[in-house]
Amino acid sequence: MRLLITGDTHGDQISLTYMLKKLRRGDILFVAGDFGYYFQLNRSEEAFLNDLHFFLKRNDMYLVYVDGNHENHRALNDLPVTEWCGARVHEVRPNIIHVLRGEVLKIKGIKIFCFGGAFSIDRALCVLNETYWEEELPTDKDYINANKNLQANGDEVDYIITHTCPQKIDL
Repeated sequence: MRLLITGDTHGDQISLTYMLKKLRRGDILFVAGDFGYYFQLNRSEEAFLNDLHFFLKRNDMYLVYVDGNHENHRALNDLPVTEWCGARVHEVRPNIIHVLRGEVLKIKGIKIFCFGGAFSIDRALCVLNETYWEEELPTDKDYINANKNLQANGDEVDYIITHTCPQKIDL
């Protein structure tokens, strides 16, 4: 099993398909925000997600992502919350997982802190609730959840997956 990371796929089916062809059985591909495939909720997107799921399932792979700013946050937040690898998640499909903000995944002894969200610098060109959502920004509840989960893990994780890093990090 390998853990691979990419980001900003923005619903680009050709690029994602190319990346998936490079994966091996059992791999997990992480997308560090702006996944973009659960965005329009139309037939084409649904068909692609179904095909993607069947490919991943057949090859014992997962696609796991944190949200960026360019996501349909309302649609994601309408999905039921479940648990995967010790973290609260939205199951877009059984092998396509969106990790909630501030959660810590535990995969074969590896701890991965996940924190999505970001501010859209292109807001002036976007339409509220169509091409950007207020929910793109982390809330106090998200930060409280993150601190709780980090403390539960002794403030130690192996990896951090986020869409936008903070301006300052105290190590």
